[in-house]
Amino acid sequence: MSEPSVLLSRSERSRDRSSYLVRMLRVLEQVAVSGGAQLTAAGIAERLEMPTSTAFRLVSMLVDHGLVQRDEEGHLSPGPDLVRIALATTARITPDSRLQQAVERLGTETGESVSAGALVGDRIVLVARHESPHALRVVVHIGDAAVPHTTSLGKAILAYLDRDRQLEVLRREVGAAAAEAVLAGLEPELADVRRYGFAVDEEEFATGQRCRGAALLDADGRPYAAISISGPTSRYTEERARASIPLLLNTISALAPAAQPAAEPLAQS
Repeated sequence: MSEPSVLLSRSERSRDRSSYLVRMLRVLEQVAVSGGAQLTAAGIAERLEMPTSTAFRLVSMLVDHGLVQRDEEGHLSPGPDLVRIALATTARITPDSRLQQAVERLGTETGESVSAGALVGDRIVLVARHESPHALRVVVHIGDAAVPHTTSLGKAILAYLDRDRQLEVLRREVGAAAAEAVLAGLEPELADVRRYGFAVDEEEFATGQRCRGAALLDADGRPYAAISISGPTSRYTEERARASIPLLLNTISALAPAAQPAAEPLAQS
């Protein structure tokens, strides 16, 4: 009779270790994205709704391993080993100069914000960005993840993935239970993306924001990145969005002319 209780004890210990690891990763994420804010262990405990003693213990472990550094006043910032990991990871997904230049050129031509996102695993990560000079704009940062089913970046990439990959990407965002339904609702729109060559976001991701995006495909027709133009609906009107689509598609073609499918003449915006 002792064996079942031993097995249960091992299972419980495994769950405890897993839970502890998840909490440690959440603490590390808070430090990594703090953006220079004066973050403390107590502040992390409040944000993550965990016991203060647990937050202090996790932070101390991260400090010991060089992933977090703590000054004399207890303020936290990324440690040297975390910076090293971040730089090594960034080097793997950083776009070549042509992509960054294309984003900047398209931003200058349209006067709006332009982003490039790369498909990294099951996430679409921003790797290049040109901010609009206008005060009224949505601010995002390199390293942010684009929502796959509500942004034009995400929908442009989803349209060219096979069904299994589409579901993998959507599960990461909406969960396994909702992924099938979300994909079913998107399928007519994704068909339009493949037909016309660009994706549309009409205030789906953010109220008052309009976006147009198109995918970059490799030689086998698989999407590896996308570029989008975004702006407030009051300025980036339907007419201006329609006028920007040829600029967007020309940018895509210039970056990968042999890999892009032929789109039908524009019939919608």
